[in-house]
Amino acid sequence: MSEEIKKNSPEEAEKPAKKEKKAVSKNPFKSKKFKHGSLSVVFTVILVAVIVLLNIILNLVLDRFDVEVDLTDGGIYTMGEEMENYVENSAEHVSFYFTADAETLESAGSVYKQTMEFAENAADMNSNYTVEYVDLFSDPDFSSAYEGVKEGGLVIECEETGRYRYFDIGNDFLQYKLDDGNAYSYSEAYMMSMYGYSVVDTVSIAEQELLSGLMSVTKVNPVKVGVTTGFGESVNADLTGLLEKNTYVVETVNIDMVEAVSEEYDILIVNGPTMDYSTDALNKIDSWLSNGGMYGKNLIYFATTSEVVDTPNLDDFLAEWGLEIGDGFVCQRDPDYAYAVSGYTYHPLYQRAEIVTDTDYYKAMQLDPNMSFRANAVRPVKKLWEEQSNFVNTTIVQTYGEDCAIFPFSAENDEEWSLETAEETGQFGIIVEASKVRYDGVTPYYSRVIAAGSESLFTSTFLSATNYNNAEVAISIFNTISGNAGESITITPKSFTATTYEIQASQQYGIGITFAVVIPVIIIVAGIIVWVRRKRL
Repeated sequence: MSEEIKKNSPEEAEKPAKKEKKAVSKNPFKSKKFKHGSLSVVFTVILVAVIVLLNIILNLVLDRFDVEVDLTDGGIYTMGEEMENYVENSAEHVSFYFTADAETLESAGSVYKQTMEFAENAADMNSNYTVEYVDLFSDPDFSSAYEGVKEGGLVIECEETGRYRYFDIGNDFLQYKLDDGNAYSYSEAYMMSMYGYSVVDTVSIAEQELLSGLMSVTKVNPVKVGVTTGFGESVNADLTGLLEKNTYVVETVNIDMVEAVSEEYDILIVNGPTMDYSTDALNKIDSWLSNGGMYGKNLIYFATTSEVVDTPNLDDFLAEWGLEIGDGFVCQRDPDYAYAVSGYTYHPLYQRAEIVTDTDYYKAMQLDPNMSFRANAVRPVKKLWEEQSNFVNTTIVQTYGEDCAIFPFSAENDEEWSLETAEETGQFGIIVEASKVRYDGVTPYYSRVIAAGSESLFTSTFLSATNYNNAEVAISIFNTISGNAGESITITPKSFTATTYEIQASQQYGIGITFAVVIPVIIIVAGIIVWVRRKRL
């Protein structure tokens, strides 16, 4: 009863009734957990999207522009500035024909791959250049069109001139440096190894050879050189190769078979004939040198030393130009300039020679005065006069000093002959020029006969050596007498023995998977982990 009265009392009645709390529903999108977590997800999604988009764009660029990166030490697959400039400025149409499929060549070795890269890059840089891969077995007509081609080679051909050069890539584009400081072809290096020399490096001259090939086939008015045959002349492929590298066009001509020597030839080479020239052949040469009284022709005669024979007709022809080839070998008696050679230890035939400095030939060489020339088993070239009528004779290369003697061929079996008692001594010419001049006003025009004492002076043994200058002398002679600009090539050979960073196909695949799949997955997982952890905050 009392409780009931208490409930109905005025005091209790005046107390306001307690309000019931309403359930407040919170907005989850405004919570801190959501804000931090969602931002992480958004940033993660954006980052992944950007990476995927960049990956797609880069792949499209690579497919569209064939972008490649050369990571090799020394950039063995990167074309140098000299070749780039030539290719970019070339207006001629040039074709590179590889005589094997691309896959076979690429697997054949670094020099093949390098050559392919250079050719393909040239075609990318100049729309006039094309690259084709020819199967010689399925296309026999190709072999018949290009003399001497074989599988694994390269033909460079110019449409405008119709000329081409063929290269055996494996042999022509590789050199081997030995511990004597010089670089040699494979066959030469192998021969040198028999004497105890070792290979210290393998270098590629592919870029030099390609550029020289391009120059020689695209040059519109090249100097033409005729190499005579028909009288037992020796073949000097080394000198021919050197000339071709320096943009000369070299052909053979059988003097005995032609009615007249073509006016197209600026230079004739008579290389070590082992038979005397006929009077008729010499008359053809004499008429060609005269050139209808206009002059401007040049003959280079290399005396034979491998098989010495009597050549009275040739001797008379040279005498008309004030030259004479001695009947014996020059021996250098000064030990400072003589070198021992197996088989000739008792006669110092291998010797250092002197390049005469007060000539136009020396000016063309631009050499240090101390640079040397080497000769072995060389005959003396004598001047019958210095000047006579419109003839002038000039020594280009001579023996070092006057302490030299002539070892006559007749004394070969004479046990009593000695260097000390030799009858003919002094300083002797090794390469001598005889020139005939006419003037048109004050402008001189020359025809020349240059006589050298041996056909071996410009063979590979001497041309390839870098510590003496037979190659420079050879080119300076040809450039000077022909007026050839002598477009020089100064590309440095590239070593294949250096550490490289080539990317193999399997590595390329691995790198692609890493950037296209692995890294994005890692980023996504990391984003999810971060989001979950932040959600719990």
